Amino acid sequence: MKDEGGGEDDPVALSFWLARNIPLSEADRKEMFFTNSVLARMLIVNSILDFTCGFCCKKCDRRIANYVDMFAMSKQGVAGSYCNPSGFVHETLTVYRTIAKTTRTTTKGSNDFSWFPGYAWQIAVCNGCSSHVGWKFAATKRGYKPRKFYGLCGKAIRVASDRKEEE
Repeated sequence: MKDEGGGEDDPVALSFWLARNIPLSEADRKEMFFTNSVLARMLIVNSILDFTCGFCCKKCDRRIANYVDMFAMSKQGVAGSYCNPSGFVHETLTVYRTIAKTTRTTTKGSNDFSWFPGYAWQIAVCNGCSSHVGWKFAATKRGYKPRKFYGLCGKAIRVASDRKEEE
């Protein structure tokens, strides 16, 4: 990981980068930011990642993607803010794939206003409730990798975990 501030070898910078860039519940994110120890922050990350995590449609709670499929498509990390031509800003999380048969596309691919040059986009909806959950991006040129990926809309998904909450 290369930190834009030049702190790629700095454990403090890494721990805060993880706190900002991995999708967490609000409680876990607060715990990480209010923890004064790098080791404690990294132990929180480790405990969270020790469980099967994923992303669900906020409307119907259908699990649509797995945590392990996240990747950074931009310098912003796995999550970024993108503005559409109408001026709406979308907080978007990039994943290589969605879980089979949990999403479908509703439009033909378009290169117009693509947030990722060389990729055409299609609207992706949840198969459970037909809510808009993001976009599918497909490479339009040879040699582009990944060939396809999804941008999940932060307002349309929630983090899901198999971890049992402590009482």
